Amino acid sequence: MNEADYERNLKRLIYCNTHEYAVPSSFPDELFQDEKFAKLALTSRGQLLQYFSYFASDKDIVKIALFSSGNALEFADNKLKDDEEIVKIAVSDKGYVLEYASDRLKDDKEIVKIAVSENGTALRYASERLKDDIEIVKIAVSQCGKAIEYASLRLKNNRELALSAVSEDFLAFPHVSTELQKDINFVLSSIKKSGQIILEFVEYSLKNNINFMTNALQIDAGCLSYAGAKIKNDKKLILKIVSSDGFSLDDVADNLKDDYDIVLAAVKNNGYSLQYASERLKDDYDIVLAAAKEYGNSLQYASDRLRDDKNLVLEVVSNTGDALEYASERLKDDNEIVIEALRASSTAFNYIPNHFKEDKNFMINAASIGIEDVLEYSSEKLKNDKDYVFKMIIEYKNPLRFASDRLRDDKSFIIEILSNGGECSLDDISNRLNSDKDLIKLILSKNPYEIIFLKKELREDKALMNELIAFTNIEILK
Repeated sequence: MNEADYERNLKRLIYCNTHEYAVPSSFPDELFQDEKFAKLALTSRGQLLQYFSYFASDKDIVKIALFSSGNALEFADNKLKDDEEIVKIAVSDKGYVLEYASDRLKDDKEIVKIAVSENGTALRYASERLKDDIEIVKIAVSQCGKAIEYASLRLKNNRELALSAVSEDFLAFPHVSTELQKDINFVLSSIKKSGQIILEFVEYSLKNNINFMTNALQIDAGCLSYAGAKIKNDKKLILKIVSSDGFSLDDVADNLKDDYDIVLAAVKNNGYSLQYASERLKDDYDIVLAAAKEYGNSLQYASDRLRDDKNLVLEVVSNTGDALEYASERLKDDNEIVIEALRASSTAFNYIPNHFKEDKNFMINAASIGIEDVLEYSSEKLKNDKDYVFKMIIEYKNPLRFASDRLRDDKSFIIEILSNGGECSLDDISNRLNSDKDLIKLILSKNPYEIIFLKKELREDKALMNELIAFTNIEILK
């Protein structure tokens, strides 16, 4: 068989193995007794040893397979599964193949140590003696916390070892001893290591234990979601929790979501928690105002009545302009409310009726009192109004880039802006004018740093660049 035949048959064999197809009868039997082909195949994919039973007891060939994949140990001869060198190679690559080692080697501390170092769950295949070996189990749980499931009962009850396992993976908790799962101090230590999720596995009686839950909540306020009804109804405890973690209001008993003191403490800590308050308290002026002061957009959770209360909304949007989005439609159309929202944030333009953006006098007045980016939010009609745009650029320093395409392509208009002390960037003008040498010179004379917005092909024009340097006499252009 020539090299091409070897390669072709190897590709076919790998395809069958990859797709879990049976090896077709078209493969000649002697192919799997061909040492050269075996070495070629096993170097490529060790688990192909399953097809080369003829070589399963050949140590050198099995080693080739194992160096490719430790999984090949499954298909080695039983004699080799009891060979220290062979098994070490295998478990160094895939710890879990300890399953296929001989019982003698499953009780070999050195080999098991190698296996659990690579994959902690390989502990399940170790001998009972080594499952009770603290050194072995420590290595296993440090690699995979859930490996404690396979430790001896004695070591599952070892506090230090169990906590180490839970620290590595919270899912180890159900596998520590029942005694430790009921031990308050151990559970609290586990919560410190892995968080509130530990309470998913503890007994209900513990979740209703005031002393235990008080300590758990000090570690992680999220533990409240796992608490029993007795805890969730304890006003004194809940008040303390929501004062430091308002979002916990979501997990308290329904009657406390309707408690003024509880809800006020929660929204003062986290305004967003207003969403969890009762409908009655979402309609309470002081509660909603306290929430909005902490987080302006919590206005969205207020009652319809309060979102239509001018005094409340005016105070809210004066601090958080974007909260205008959640005001009633009536107040979004209120001139005073709109101006206050825009003073706080020009992005509030996104939430005002279009007629404001079309009102030339309103928009000019907005710019005159210091509201930014007015031109950006102006109507398309105003963006195309030469007098309006000129005023916005010259008097209120709005950038030309927000003007209409027509004005950005109007050379005389741009020159007028520059002649009157206005600013104009090469990046703001039309693509056509960005090639106009006269306009380029004028803009660069005002600000040479605009060179960064010059078209690449123009920057590569040496004659033009020399001309610009001579015209501006500005060293930076060099």
